[in-house]
Amino acid sequence: MGLFRKKITEEQIGTVKRLLREANECSRIANEAVTAKVFFENYHGLEQRLRELTNYEKYGVFKGNMPSRNLNQVETNFQNDLNLFLQRSYLHLREKTGKMDDNRARREREKYFRSMEEYKDEFSTYNKKLLKDMEKQNG
Repeated sequence: MGLFRKKITEEQIGTVKRLLREANECSRIANEAVTAKVFFENYHGLEQRLRELTNYEKYGVFKGNMPSRNLNQVETNFQNDLNLFLQRSYLHLREKTGKMDDNRARREREKYFRSMEEYKDEFSTYNKKLLKDMEKQNG
């Protein structure tokens, strides 16, 4: 790194602020999500925004952790975060279906496990097994 940093424009500062807001919102939503679509869209949205923010590190506009470090943490923690999502969403499913008649509860459980199919390629072996065990409990 040289002695002189590149100058950042007002427009770029606005872009950085927007991307930071969007990254924080994606993180919050992913951490609260109980449906696969919402979790994965927001988790990947967080990764995308952090990736974009790494382009602005050369301007020295960040205090604390750099976006590249945060991105690395997000990518490293993905399977753990996915595991937490599976537990949270399954608990939500059980609470929801506990108040339903048997047929409606069965359909809701089938819908839940079907919704995970689209994303199974992203699951670690451990998380695939966890999901399979959850499904067996509801078989």
